[in-house]
Amino acid sequence: MKFRKENWESIRKRGFLNFFLIRGLLLFGLPFTLIQIDGNKINFIALILSGIIAGLIYSGSIWYFAERKFKKENPKNEV
Repeated sequence: MKFRKENWESIRKRGFLNFFLIRGLLLFGLPFTLIQIDGNKINFIALILSGIIAGLIYSGSIWYFAERKFKKENPKNEV
């Protein structure tokens, strides 16, 4: 995700939960889970949990680094 101040301001207004659900689960966790399906007998609960965890790690790290950069560039606009 390329960092742009204007984009990040609108994303952060919607909150982390929205970011996690859209970018973490829908755009990263779901494809991550679908790639793991290989047609064999699999444990779907473990597969779904791994997708959720992968989405959380991805969205959490993107959120953390974007917030860090935003706050560094805008020290007075931390709301």
